[in-house]
Amino acid sequence: MTKELQARLDNLKEETKVDEEMLSSTIRKRTSASDPRPSSTYVGFVGVVLLSAIFVPLLTADLSRVIIALKSWF
Repeated sequence: MTKELQARLDNLKEETKVDEEMLSSTIRKRTSASDPRPSSTYVGFVGVVLLSAIFVPLLTADLSRVIIALKSWF
C-alpha cells in the first residue's frame, strides 16, 4: 500500500467513526421500558411484599441483638 492510500484510508476511518455512547442501541441497553399493564404492576408488588416478608424479620432479629450489644457497651 502506498502512503497516499494509507492516508486516505485513515482519513475515511476518522470520518466514519461513530460515538458509541450516543447510539440509540447503547442508550436503550441502560434504560428500562415502562410497562403500563396492571398485571406487571401486581407482579412487582407481590415480589416486593414477598422479599419484605423474608428479609424484614431477619433484619429485625439482628437489629434487636445489635441494640442489646450497644446498650451493654455504653
